[in-house]
Amino acid sequence: MIGKDVHQDGIMKRNEDRAALPLKLIILFLGIFILYPSGFVLAQNCDSTQECTGKTISFTVTSGKGAQYVDVDPTNAAGAAKIRSIDTAITFEAWLKPQLQPGKRAYLGGIWGPNKDHNDAWVCYLADTKIYFALSSPNTFFGDADNTVAIADVPNLYSRGWVHLACVWDGVSQEARIYIDGAEVARSRNAVYPMSLIHHQEDNKLLLEFGSCNGLLDDPNLNRSFLGEMDEIRLWSRALTANEIRCQRNKSLDGNESHLELYYRCNDSIARTKFQLVDATCNGHLGQFRNSANLIPSDRDVPATFTLTPNIVNATLICQNDSIFTFTLLDTEFCGNSLAAFCYSGDAALFTLSQTAFNTQQNAAVIISAFRSRSTAKRNCITACNPFFSILFLWAVWSIHSRKIRS
Repeated sequence: MIGKDVHQDGIMKRNEDRAALPLKLIILFLGIFILYPSGFVLAQNCDSTQECTGKTISFTVTSGKGAQYVDVDPTNAAGAAKIRSIDTAITFEAWLKPQLQPGKRAYLGGIWGPNKDHNDAWVCYLADTKIYFALSSPNTFFGDADNTVAIADVPNLYSRGWVHLACVWDGVSQEARIYIDGAEVARSRNAVYPMSLIHHQEDNKLLLEFGSCNGLLDDPNLNRSFLGEMDEIRLWSRALTANEIRCQRNKSLDGNESHLELYYRCNDSIARTKFQLVDATCNGHLGQFRNSANLIPSDRDVPATFTLTPNIVNATLICQNDSIFTFTLLDTEFCGNSLAAFCYSGDAALFTLSQTAFNTQQNAAVIISAFRSRSTAKRNCITACNPFFSILFLWAVWSIHSRKIRS
């Protein structure tokens, strides 16, 4: 989504004094090292210009003919038709860093307008601290009365920093749902006009847009395009479950997930893509920047959900003795993580870890031991004649989280 790959390194400093080998082992933090998933390679096969450099879309102009937004490539007729055909279930996801436009309606994306009802399918927008997710009924034309609309009030929407938004609807439950940072905050069903299908727009030349909608100019005094930053945009033709939303929101997807129709990682190089966003699904839905919408460095951080105890160990290593250091890893993440630990550089060859790959469960402790044999210590004492520094890195590969910790 993810950026700054945050990692803090444990440092071991050794000063040798003949037979005794004092060692200060400091594990500052079990750092996060984000893997580039296989989907990154897949997307490069579709478009060799994709480049992962930790960016996000910035929208700064929200009204008039210069309003900034992204629309989906109109030259991909088959792809556009597939997007328009989504009608039995839908999920729209994005990371947002919104800025307030008081008293205005700021559109996040959708297929909506112009001409009320006739070209309405689905849309998501902000109105002050409220988030709206609206879907148009296919068989009636009663304006807003027959729409299915979920509304979530988020009082700290503009002060909480980055927020993950997911809007979900399916024709079985006939309910629209809104999730904020993985938690459901709104659910709605139109009891008078329940929907089993999403209305198809009548004008097929109108495009899916993000950061705006086709009906923006229906009310130029009220409507605005989105102001702020947007990242990790995903559109699905199925309703994601609550656990999928919660556990995948920080994860960089492969791009070949079932019913994932469009996926903008938003890390492209503008100079090399001619102001386009690559679709990581390989469905060819290139995003077109309009009116100088731009990509900028992102400051989105995903906090670590695990702790390492102890985080600091002071010890004196004697060449004639074995040395064992034991650490307890506790992961508080609901979804769990796949982790790997290893020693790197310096004296890495002197230490053996009791466990190098494991899966964590929420609040279930994992014990890791770092063992150094006295036989290897003796050899090291003989060959090392002068004091010097060496470094031990203990890293964790947090594969459930997005590579774009700062996206």
